[in-house]
Parts: sequence; structure tokens; C-alpha cells
Amino acid sequence: MGQTTSKSEVAPEAVSISVATMNRRAFVGAAVGAIPVMACGQKATFPAASSPLFVKSGSSVDDDVLQLGDRSFLHFKVCGRHTHGGQLLIEQSQLRRFGPPRHLHFEQDEWFYPLAGTFHIEVGDEQFELRPGDFLFAPRGVPHVWKHLEEDPGRMLVAFLPAGKMESFFRRFTQGGVMPAQKELPALFLEHGMQVVGPPL
Repeated sequence: MGQTTSKSEVAPEAVSISVATMNRRAFVGAAVGAIPVMACGQKATFPAASSPLFVKSGSSVDDDVLQLGDRSFLHFKVCGRHTHGGQLLIEQSQLRRFGPPRHLHFEQDEWFYPLAGTFHIEVGDEQFELRPGDFLFAPRGVPHVWKHLEEDPGRMLVAFLPAGKMESFFRRFTQGGVMPAQKELPALFLEHGMQVVGPPL
């Protein structure tokens, strides 16, 4: 990327994506599909879903909103079973000065898109402050951590590419509506393809 390429250097398989394909992959708008399909001009690893999926504001695709005490609500917008394992998109709402421990994903890239509130996010050695409309991509294998910074509730879209075991992780993590004990987190993360590498912010 960032380099010019002559026509003779273009590989035969570098076929442009049609407008119809773009529409199928549109992120409950554009973002969900655009990242895995278009990143670096590569084709998606996973086949496209064959039908649209509509989820109302404030709802979850299965109408089951998960709750973690008074810290966060989790809304599943699109899951691995809808995308042949390609991605999981969640909306976290009612966030109040909360965030996960520092961790990394073995097999998933992750991106963040705040809808309300301010978030401090660290990816590797870099630090970012995200506000509504900002976007941040965190590649797999790189430690990252984030936290909502304000008293007023925050909301953020978070996607995992591919979906992996993340839906199962969130369902386990929110069982009973209370956060698991700190001593249980390393094993729970590892079981779902992640590794805890540090405390929360």
C-alpha cells in the first residue's frame, strides 16, 4: 500500500469488487462488511451472507441483551452464524468508566467505533483517545486495552474478524450479570482465543 503499481504488475487474481457485492456486505450501513472485504484490496476469507440482516436500534439480533451488572449492556448486531464465521459485531452500551484487562487475540483483528462518550484505547505502545465517529483498528496478536472515561454512559461498536469464539466468550463473561473473579479471567480468556497480559486501565 502507498506504492504505485503498473498494469503489468497487477496480479490476475486482483479482481475489483462489484457494487452488488459491496451492498451485500454493507455494515448495518457500510462498516461491518467494508473492513474484512476491502482491507488492503483483498477478497474476504469467508463467503458472503445471502440475505440482509436488520437489527433495530437498542436491540440485539436475537433480542437477548446481555448485562454486566451496572457497567455495560451487550447487544449482538451480527454474529458468526450470520457471516459464515467472518465477523462478530457488538454494541456495548451504558458503559460507565469500564473496560477489559489488557489482552491480545491470537486469531482476531478488532476494531472500535464510539457512538457516545470518550474512550482511551491503547494498542501496543500507542495511545488513542476516541470520540463519536472516530475509528480504530487493532490487529491480532497485539496487546490492547480500553476504558470509557466519563460518568455519562458511553456506547461503542466493537467488531471481531473473524468471529471465532467471541460470542461464547461474552455469554460466559456475563453469566449471572456479574463480572467473573479476577483469578478466573486468564483461563476464561485463553479458552476463547485470547491472553490476558495486564490489568485494566
